[in-house]
Amino acid sequence: MKIRIPWKVQTTVYLIYQYCCSILSRLTRKKNFGLDISFFCNYQNTTTGATVAIAQIANQLSSQHNVDAYIKPYSGYSKQLSLSVKQHFSPESLNGRLVFVDIGQDNKIVEEMVDDNKQVILTCHAFPMLLHNVPQPKLIRNLELATQIHFVSTHQRLEFIRQYPEIEIESKSFVIANYTRQGTQEATTGNIGIVGHLNREPKNAIRGIQLAHQSNAKLIQCWGSDNIYGLDNPTSYPKLRLNGWTNSIHKMHRSFDVLLSTSRSETFGLVVVEALSAGIPCVLSDIPVYRELYSGCKGIIFITGDDQQDIRSINQLLDQSQSLKKGMIQYWQENFSDQVIRSTWLDKLGRLNTQQ
Repeated sequence: MKIRIPWKVQTTVYLIYQYCCSILSRLTRKKNFGLDISFFCNYQNTTTGATVAIAQIANQLSSQHNVDAYIKPYSGYSKQLSLSVKQHFSPESLNGRLVFVDIGQDNKIVEEMVDDNKQVILTCHAFPMLLHNVPQPKLIRNLELATQIHFVSTHQRLEFIRQYPEIEIESKSFVIANYTRQGTQEATTGNIGIVGHLNREPKNAIRGIQLAHQSNAKLIQCWGSDNIYGLDNPTSYPKLRLNGWTNSIHKMHRSFDVLLSTSRSETFGLVVVEALSAGIPCVLSDIPVYRELYSGCKGIIFITGDDQQDIRSINQLLDQSQSLKKGMIQYWQENFSDQVIRSTWLDKLGRLNTQQ
């Protein structure tokens, strides 16, 4: 029997958890070396690929630098940040001369930081016309104000340069891939996995479900949301399992052998990199970002639009999932591991520091 905890109790417990994390994180001693870096992000209400990615930047940089972050009550960042990142409920407590902001940050706040001679890195995890409710004027002004702009793929960067030719984006932007929470996958399940905010239309999850249901997969394990955009009757797909949100990629990865993504648009595809880290092969929509980042990996197959061919591809990877695992993990280690991405960030920040 599943025990239902009242919502008010859940939120109260989480707020206590946040305050405990804040207190414990501020017990960390200040390093005598490294930079003072702050994360001052406005979009905190929902845990998305962007919030996970930004939190991982903070976590990794805190190994070499003094890093702090502004946390709102009930923020999803509290579950993502390590205790090596000092967490404050007041932005006035932030100490960084180099500050990371997101595209949703208020223009006035960014202006004040620039006027205070702080280096502002706008870390961008969207496309110009897919902004997660950020108004265009706010985005444009933040692009203008930022000292540096961080993109997560070359395709994403080029889209911004093309969309806003009046802004000098090219000279002050750079590309560094997202960090990955490394997953594990031990047992063979015979299942397909579909992961993400599947209640959003661009994820196109219904198409993936249709293909997977015709494949040899035993079950279709959907993670990330309680409902699927465009799917009115889940019982029409007997293999389908809606698991909702979990913060545990290990729990997700244990439930399937092959990841299927029929998304129409991605800036990076964090769920794909996480699958690679666990050696899980992937069938992916043929979109520019996926081609740019993953076409060199054996164990990645792109959807053709021919249903029978695509179903055969799913079945092929289900059959070969164990033999492909070692090579896929090696591809992740060489291109997206913490060591590779951390080294790139440390080099970039070192060069920015010499420019001050």
